[in-house]
Amino acid sequence: MKQPRWLFVVLILMTLSLACNLPMAAVGQTGTVTPTGALDILTLSAQTAVAGQTQPAATATLDQQANTPIPATATNPSAPTFTFVPPTYTAVPCDRAAFIQDVTIPDGTRMLPGQAFTKTWRVQNIGTCTWNSSYAMVFAGGDSLGAPAVINLPGNVPPNTIVDLSINMKAPMAQGKYFSNWRLRNSTGTVFGIGGGGPVYVEIQVVAATLTPTITPTVTITPTVTTAPSSGLIYSFANNMCKAEWRSQSGVLGCPGTTNDPKGYEQMLQNPRLENGQTETNPVLLTVPDATKTGAITGTFPAIAIQPGYRFQASIGCVQGVTQCSVIYQVNYVVNNGQPANLGQFSHTYNGSMQNIDIDLSSLQGQSIQVVLAVLANGNSEGDQAVWVNPRIVKPENPPYP
Repeated sequence: MKQPRWLFVVLILMTLSLACNLPMAAVGQTGTVTPTGALDILTLSAQTAVAGQTQPAATATLDQQANTPIPATATNPSAPTFTFVPPTYTAVPCDRAAFIQDVTIPDGTRMLPGQAFTKTWRVQNIGTCTWNSSYAMVFAGGDSLGAPAVINLPGNVPPNTIVDLSINMKAPMAQGKYFSNWRLRNSTGTVFGIGGGGPVYVEIQVVAATLTPTITPTVTITPTVTTAPSSGLIYSFANNMCKAEWRSQSGVLGCPGTTNDPKGYEQMLQNPRLENGQTETNPVLLTVPDATKTGAITGTFPAIAIQPGYRFQASIGCVQGVTQCSVIYQVNYVVNNGQPANLGQFSHTYNGSMQNIDIDLSSLQGQSIQVVLAVLANGNSEGDQAVWVNPRIVKPENPPYP
């Protein structure tokens, strides 16, 4: 019996359906799927294609992160801040001076009435302009002490140069303390001073007028001119001690004086031991001021005619063991009973050594002068035992010192 055609077609379709379903794994089964046919190969290829299409998207995301700007670091508010300040420059004035030191006449120097002296200051030009002879020292207040109001500088003083400026002065006749102020003036008339404009000055103390070595009727010694030899020793002041008029602030003193007299005294010492530890065999003149805070003693000697080349020489110091000895020595002179003028002033404090002095008298040649030796207490006069070792006038042929 013939089968119907449609039944044959149904059987073929069922067979194909079973063939497609036999290799499939169960739902939820894990493992590797092995392709068994063209359909499986196409399925894996499709999956690879999908994966290839998603990779560029991930790469693009990384590129976008790499190109994203990094935020700026926030400023630390506690960190210090620095502000640049440009340097400032102060212009140096054209004319400016600096004080270096007093070369002569320290502050408070004691003077006899009418005593002539030279005050010298050491200053430095710290400006930018050169001082010349058109510049001058000008009086700026106080007491002029007999000096001119304007004294021109002797020459050029370039910047940074140190120079000594001197003025000749004279102590007033009245006792007391005196100041004299001085400034500098440039060529255009502008006045300037030390540092910020202050003056240089001199300060002196004029002692009692009773020390003025003038000849009075109470003095029995008549000044005479000594005839000197042509060379060698001309005059010994120690050997002629009692030919001088000796005075202190208490009046005229006897000669030789009495040891420890509070009015002051003078004596010749024989072979004394001096502060340098040596026994002195030359003539030694001891001079002791009166026992006051302003103690002083002077000796005015007979007149001597000064010739060319004459010099005053001596050694000065204190007696050994008198360690509180501190005095001011002066060598003065008088012409025709006039006012004393100063030849030299020397401060000395006990220090274990003697001090030599040598004064040229040539500027007084042709004149008859009375030499005035003076010793002034440099503070309290208690214990001041000042000595003049071999004080004398000599010619140049004579050795300068003992």
